[in-house]
Amino acid sequence: MKILFIGDIYGKAGRVALHKYLPLIKEKYPVDLTILNAENTTHGRGLSIKNYAEIKNAGVDFITLGNHAFDNNEVCTLLKNKPDIIRP
Repeated sequence: MKILFIGDIYGKAGRVALHKYLPLIKEKYPVDLTILNAENTTHGRGLSIKNYAEIKNAGVDFITLGNHAFDNNEVCTLLKNKPDIIRP
């Protein structure tokens, strides 16, 4: 099994880069599972519901969080409803 782990993406620039480069990486390499750290995905302050959907649509399978995850209250809703997020 080949796992791609993408370190912490930060804000809009990180999300744009993810959408641009993740499909190219997956095309070039046989990746079975993609994991992304998303604790700073929403303007460097946690993970919003909108940005969760955005990174999932980019091809991410699982999401990890860290100490900044709770900077955005929406993450609590995500943690209750989404089994593909690993909480800190």
